Amino acid sequence: MWRAATGSDVPALEAQFRTYLETSMFLLGSLEAYGLEGDTDYACRYWCFDRPERGVFARSRSGMVMMQAPGVDVTTWRAAGGLLAGRSVTGIIGEAGQVATFRQAVAWLGEISLLQDEPGYVLELADLRLPEDLGALPPSPDGDSPGGILEAKKLWALRPLSDVPRDLAVAWREAYVLETGMAAPHRAQAQAEREVASYLERDTHRVLMRDGTPVGMTGINTRAGDAVQVGGVWTPPEVRGQGIARRAVALHLAELRGKGARRAVLFAASPMAARVYEAIGFQRSFTFGWCLYADPITVPA
Repeated sequence: MWRAATGSDVPALEAQFRTYLETSMFLLGSLEAYGLEGDTDYACRYWCFDRPERGVFARSRSGMVMMQAPGVDVTTWRAAGGLLAGRSVTGIIGEAGQVATFRQAVAWLGEISLLQDEPGYVLELADLRLPEDLGALPPSPDGDSPGGILEAKKLWALRPLSDVPRDLAVAWREAYVLETGMAAPHRAQAQAEREVASYLERDTHRVLMRDGTPVGMTGINTRAGDAVQVGGVWTPPEVRGQGIARRAVALHLAELRGKGARRAVLFAASPMAARVYEAIGFQRSFTFGWCLYADPITVPA
């Protein structure tokens, strides 16, 4: 049955997450960055079986429940939910089938702001395709295939998020979480403020400039080893349909490849987003499940 993970379990936890990397990026990225119990919102506490390869689940300090336990049944997930009694939960995320079984097992009550399965995509960055007007990728530092930091033609430029006014970044992020359901309306602005502060601190997000004007944003939710997970891609409605997201993501991945990244993972929130990612080389690979609560719930005893 479930038990709290200890330091001796870390190699087995990492092996489990790497086996199912595409749906374990949040889990592995947090473990690599913060260990078993860090002091940031993204740090997690982990539970596992005596043999962690049979299953793992976690709760972040911010209240997000995550799992990587293929084949675990309703009864076993119900026992997992019981370990969280009295704790605050903001959502449940992971491989879509596991999320559905976990929700069936625990039957936690609370208003839901987002309940959705999203197609997941993977790209080996050696196969990254740039939009034609951005030119070609220069050789990578190790010379194995195209990569490196791309200098786009003068019309387009990718800049750190810190290069644009903070209130613009917050407004864009607030619009993003409202449109995607990542936050309930009454929590959207505060969540956007916190997230932008984190992006700036960790230097995870970029802004695409067109002739010096900011027109879109992209970012990395987490990094695990040489894999990155793309997230927070946003184009304001007034400039959509002009290839902005495609250029922003492609340029950021070119930059990251030049810094050693080899693989990218992401979720597509809409058919339009899926077409953007497919255009630069992403291939459909998995399905990711989201269940986010409008307000944090307290797990009943």
